[in-house]
Amino acid sequence: MPSLQDKWIAKIIRGKEDQTPLTRSEIENYQLQKIREQVSYAKQNSYFYGELYKDLNPDELCSWSDFYRLPFLTANDISERGPHFLCVRQDEISHVVTMQTSGTTDKPKKIYFTDEDIELTADYFHNGMYEMCTPEDVFLILLPAAMPNSVGDILRVGMERLGAKVIPYGLPDDYDKVLDIIEKQGVSSAVGNPIQLLTLAELGLKQGLKLQLSSVLLSTDYVPQALSKRLNKIWNCKVFEHYGMTEMGLGGGIFCPQLRGYHFRENDLLFEVVDNNGSPLPDGQWGELVFSTLNRRAMPLIRYRTGDMGRFLTAACPCGTPLKTAERVKGRINNTLPFSIAELDEIIFAIDGIVNYQASAHKQKLEFFIESTCSIKNSYTERLIAGINKAIKNNFTVNVKYRQLTPVPALALTKRKILITEE
Repeated sequence: MPSLQDKWIAKIIRGKEDQTPLTRSEIENYQLQKIREQVSYAKQNSYFYGELYKDLNPDELCSWSDFYRLPFLTANDISERGPHFLCVRQDEISHVVTMQTSGTTDKPKKIYFTDEDIELTADYFHNGMYEMCTPEDVFLILLPAAMPNSVGDILRVGMERLGAKVIPYGLPDDYDKVLDIIEKQGVSSAVGNPIQLLTLAELGLKQGLKLQLSSVLLSTDYVPQALSKRLNKIWNCKVFEHYGMTEMGLGGGIFCPQLRGYHFRENDLLFEVVDNNGSPLPDGQWGELVFSTLNRRAMPLIRYRTGDMGRFLTAACPCGTPLKTAERVKGRINNTLPFSIAELDEIIFAIDGIVNYQASAHKQKLEFFIESTCSIKNSYTERLIAGINKAIKNNFTVNVKYRQLTPVPALALTKRKILITEE
């Protein structure tokens, strides 16, 4: 039986209610038509696209091979020429997100949205979250939610439409306070940063709390499988993952209950996987994820390179969806380190009690600063160092230092980093 998300996507693609299962060919025909419309709209209304597509007739985009000849966009394009992407007047912009970039320019990226663009995401959260929640759930949002049209606020709107009781807490500013809310408010489902949700689970376990969560959604950062397994073990809940970025409109894809990969909102976004030369790769092969918006008004993005490494699975999902299944993203394409951070994640987060880490590399020395909710046994430390040495192929001398976490965290969503110094 089609899921509620599949029925929602089918209704949008067909323009009407229809109980027959959606087919893959219907999805791809719709996406090609929408690409033609989005390219035509962008060329007519945006200074940037007017230049980029000056020799292109959108009506001639009749096949996927035609589409693959379109140029790519990068983060630097947005940093350097963001306002030139705009297809609407300034007074039609209802929300702007400013982000720092790690590209070749120091200029920040600014992503613009109209009310209609925001509504696309709210509608997606309303229908896509049925995969992990029901109207009977008490849903805790641990993402920025105070500002109108922030990701947590849009999620609140979508979840309230679903009928769930929503607690838009925002970023955790006190772990004990959040644990008290989960316990006393009967929170059954939550969304947040992987590190912060793992920390809550470990601290709750340490305090002997019997929390009754049935599902959690991990968002805003890459998710090691070892971390998901620990959350599942502590809370005995289903651990869903979300893949998205601000450029996508904040929502990209969510695991279905089979928990084997993301199903993207293919009515709003078209995804590709390409090799180093930009050539499309067949399903099953790893490459760079690229996406195109299909219905964006303020700032369409067509063939935008995410820098993330992903692939589509070749086997159909057991859930029966006609949507493609993308395996969990496993890091950045342009990793310049001589080892894989994803491999380190799996080794470090397999140790109970560890909730975060950072590292610094200097010449042939690699020092880890690890946050934990309890003392780590010497035998675990030996196992940890052995695993790290194996992952980095013994090219560094490894040292590990621990810091026990305090109940009050930093407000920032601290991502794992490895700092390389030359001095």
